[in-house]
Amino acid sequence: MQPMHWDNLRHFLAVARSGSLSGAARRLGVNPATVLRRIQQLEQELETRLFLREPSGYVRTSAGERLMARAESLEQEIFACQETVADETAVAGPVVITATEALASYFVLRHLSALRAAYPALRVELRRTERTLNLSMREADIALRLARPYQLDLRSRRIARLDFGLYASPGWIEQFGSPRESGDLKNCDVIDWADERPDFPAIRWFTKATDIKRVIFRANSPSDRLTAAREGMGIALGPCLMAEADAGLVRLLPEIELVGPEVWLLVHRELADLARVRVVLDVLAQCARADVGRFAGRTKQVAGN
Repeated sequence: MQPMHWDNLRHFLAVARSGSLSGAARRLGVNPATVLRRIQQLEQELETRLFLREPSGYVRTSAGERLMARAESLEQEIFACQETVADETAVAGPVVITATEALASYFVLRHLSALRAAYPALRVELRRTERTLNLSMREADIALRLARPYQLDLRSRRIARLDFGLYASPGWIEQFGSPRESGDLKNCDVIDWADERPDFPAIRWFTKATDIKRVIFRANSPSDRLTAAREGMGIALGPCLMAEADAGLVRLLPEIELVGPEVWLLVHRELADLARVRVVLDVLAQCARADVGRFAGRTKQVAGN
């Protein structure tokens, strides 16, 4: 049996996690042919087959399953070695942030220019996704999530609450009138989720307060739902943080507190004390405190004002 090379194992992990050569290639920044060559080299080194090519993609063999656990442990050791020898005092280098659409586009991006001005050697990468990226596997360095994590290897702090509001366009209000109380919503056209609704208090309230027969448009993106409201299609429930930025929306029934999820700032404990990561964490926490009115929707024009 030949000695194994770490780079081949790295390509093996990428295929195992993505299930395809193309997916692995995107993760690693190479072409699929390179990934295939590395897998073939590893199989030659180990003298065994690690994947079966199925219609659904690359499926690990029993040998591949055994190797997966060992390779992930080795990967963690390598990451730890890299961080140990890194310069922990320099606020420089890459920091990868992952966040949902609302938090990425309407919170993080709002403050990146100031962060860049203060620390020009930082290189921030923002990954906007509803998928939960794995901080333990270094898919990101920092995460903003809408649920409290319970993994022991993560450090977390609550930085905000993402409250919701009801919004419509001035034209819609002029044509149909503004609802005066929650009971009026049963008679209003509304914009809804296209997929499963998140289980937040505000969304549970919206489900009960509106009539499913009056749903005239559905979308799985909060920005699309708010855009539909701005275009006069009906009333949308959306994060105040997003709606605050849209001059074409008017808030309805602002006296009703529509409680949203808590916003949690997360980092893997092995990265938490790196200077470049710590600076970004602290800046995001400070900016969240400064943006408390935007998160709660206390700066938006309301119907009747």
